[in-house]
Amino acid sequence: MRVSHWRYSPGGDWRQGASAATAEGHLPGAQLLLVFGSGAALDDSAALGEIAARHPAALVVGCSTAGEISGTQVADGTLVATAVELASSTVHAAYRDLLSAEASGAVGEALGRDLAAIPDLAYVLVLSEGIQVNGS
Repeated sequence: MRVSHWRYSPGGDWRQGASAATAEGHLPGAQLLLVFGSGAALDDSAALGEIAARHPAALVVGCSTAGEISGTQVADGTLVATAVELASSTVHAAYRDLLSAEASGAVGEALGRDLAAIPDLAYVLVLSEGIQVNGS
């Protein structure tokens, strides 16, 4: 596995973190690109398009945050991205809309059925809306 970490400040550009795996810092063969940021920063389609273009094979997933962590720094109003290149694994996504807290159980069950259909599933990462979810 190889990873490459990036940070974007609005009005600036993407800067690679210390974990960059190649001289250029990007991993064009990465299968997964995790992107986290403030709501306003996530609305910056040019910034998101730029980091996605650097990782053309990656499934891009992420969510909003109340503070972005990059190395030992915490910031607000930025984007952070981590590209992950796996040696012999595949990446899949499952998605469901959650319209209310009361529906969280049914939505979780539907996601479980979606995930059960993926052959050789070994790991699940759940990103969720934080207010309407019943995590019990």
